[in-house]
Amino acid sequence: MVDSLTSIDNNRKYFGITFHFITPEFEMIHGNRDGKSPKFTNSGNSSGKTQWSLQTNLVCGTTDQGANIKKATHLFSRHITIEWIPCSAHKIQLCINKAMSKTPAAKVLFDKCQKISTLFKNSGAAMKLLNKE
Repeated sequence: MVDSLTSIDNNRKYFGITFHFITPEFEMIHGNRDGKSPKFTNSGNSSGKTQWSLQTNLVCGTTDQGANIKKATHLFSRHITIEWIPCSAHKIQLCINKAMSKTPAAKVLFDKCQKISTLFKNSGAAMKLLNKE
């Protein structure tokens, strides 16, 4: 899975790739690569392709629908044939956003719930009260 973010303090762009796979012994492996401002190579011999044997080991890819990620996917697919699967969480979020825009009362309720959730997430004292029996 590929994702990018912008830091709050200095507007720097960051980019991350997570990977998940099963070994021949059926052990689940998770990991990630991260860095600043990725550069995609258009050569047929990109480092990830040869270093990780992506042509034979990569089964599918999952991404969001951001224009930058679509472009990266397009560039990547020039070198490796892969099945791309849209991220379900992003698709659900798009559906929720569309439903909220058409149902103002639901959006008001959702915003209130989100504020309550944020309170507990950001306040150790509030979380302690919530977990108190």
